[in-house]
Amino acid sequence: MKQFGIALCCLFLLVMTYAWQHFKAIEYGYRIESLKVQRDGLIEMNRALHLEEASLRDPERIDVLARKLGLQSPQAGQVLHLDTTSLDAGAPVLASVAPVAAIRAR
Repeated sequence: MKQFGIALCCLFLLVMTYAWQHFKAIEYGYRIESLKVQRDGLIEMNRALHLEEASLRDPERIDVLARKLGLQSPQAGQVLHLDTTSLDAGAPVLASVAPVAAIRAR
């Protein structure tokens, strides 16, 4: 009778372990589906934000807003083009300062 009780206990543990794994698999399945829905929503939001950014960067829109604010097109000599061809796109850019003479007032 003792062996039957031990066998029954082992069988119970095996069934409980199987049931626990089964319910955990179902729980993880729901969690995965929830995360997929969240990911799809974020992808859609990202797409919408890229479209909004593109519309906000539209040069015609910026020009119309600038003219409404009373701004004018730059005159000749007001625009300085920086030489960006010699810079590596991935390299960090260091700031440089021209030496300035400081005169102490007495």
